[in-house]
Amino acid sequence: MASDALVINAITRRFGNRLALDSLNLAVDEAEIYGFLGPNGAGKTTAIRCILGLISPDSGTVSIFGNTDPVSRLVSVGAMVETPAFHEFLSGRDNLGLSAAYGQMDPSVIAPAMERVGLHDRADDLVSTYSLGMRQRLGLARAILGDPRLLILDEPTNGMDPRGMKDVRELLVKMAAQGTTVFISSHLLAEVAQLCSRVGILDRGVLVHESTVDAGLEDTYLSMTRGGIG
Repeated sequence: MASDALVINAITRRFGNRLALDSLNLAVDEAEIYGFLGPNGAGKTTAIRCILGLISPDSGTVSIFGNTDPVSRLVSVGAMVETPAFHEFLSGRDNLGLSAAYGQMDPSVIAPAMERVGLHDRADDLVSTYSLGMRQRLGLARAILGDPRLLILDEPTNGMDPRGMKDVRELLVKMAAQGTTVFISSHLLAEVAQLCSRVGILDRGVLVHESTVDAGLEDTYLSMTRGGIG
C-alpha cells in the first residue's frame, strides 16, 4: 500500500474576517496524481501557499514524506504557484541557472528540464520574447529541476494551446509512473479527468468532496460548489 507523500491536517487560515481555509484535511499517496479542484476564490492557492511555507496557517499542520518542519520538508518539493515570474532580460536557460544555483543543484540539471518541457530550441532566447504558454513551460521546467519527489502545480496549463496541454499531461503521467507524486490545482475539469486518479473539491475553504475520478466529475463538481468568495 502506498504511503502518504503529503498530509494536510486541520489547516485553518483567515485573512482578517475572511475564512479562507476551514479545518482542511487531505492526504495524497506517493506516486499518485491528485487533482485539487475548486472555483476561483475557493482557497486552493491559499492551501498551496501553506503547504510551501509561503504563508503560515493559523492552526493545523502540513507533513511532506513524514516531515513537518516548514523548511526542511521542502527539500524534495518542486512547485509552480500561480503565474511564474522570471527575469525578462535573461534567457530561459539563464533563469533556470539562477534557480539551480539557489537550490544548490548542479547546472547539468538545466538542459534535461528544458528538453522535457519542449523548450530546448528556445533555451537561449530572452524570456521577454516568450509567449504565455512558453512561460508556463519554463515555470514547469523550473519546478522539475532536480527531479523532486513531490511536484505541486497551480494551474500549470494556463495559457497553453491544446498541444502544450497534451505535452504537460504526458510529462506528468510519465513522472508519476517513475515515482513522482503530483498535486495539481486546476479548474479545468476535462484536463483533470484525463490526468488524475483522485480529486478533492474545495469550496469556500472546505473540502466538500473527495473521490476517484469517474465520468460524473463535472456533475459532482457543479453540485458540490457554490462559486468562489472573490
